[in-house]
Amino acid sequence: MAAVLALLRWGRGVRVRQQLRLVLETLRDYDALLSRGVRAIESAFESGVGWRGWAIWPEGLAEHLNRLETIDDTLDELIAHLRAVDAHGSNERVRAVLEELAIDLQTAVATAIASNCPLKRLEDAKRDEYESRRRGDQEGRKCPAECEER
Repeated sequence: MAAVLALLRWGRGVRVRQQLRLVLETLRDYDALLSRGVRAIESAFESGVGWRGWAIWPEGLAEHLNRLETIDDTLDELIAHLRAVDAHGSNERVRAVLEELAIDLQTAVATAIASNCPLKRLEDAKRDEYESRRRGDQEGRKCPAECEER
């Protein structure tokens, strides 16, 4: 009987390690998606995007920002899954490390979303304000028609 219980424990440990290995691969995939998404967003900002409104994302960014939000939602589910894994011994330590990695990755995704949206909108708004002032200054320096007649 003890041998059967030991075999069942061993089998459960193998299944848990396989689950944790899959979670690690998933975290690597999401890390790669995050870095590609952030690079794509930055290149879109370098090439220039225009905001149409506070609640409307520009065409060049919508796909990437939506992908980041999807990753954020999926990481929520993955963290919940990791917390539900019944692991013991070394598998528990690995599970805890993977949970911390998932939380850190989720924080990075949330930071990427939060830092890109409002700050870039503000940056674009300031640039537009600066350009409109500059155009206004140049127009103000022009001599009006009445001045040219004198």
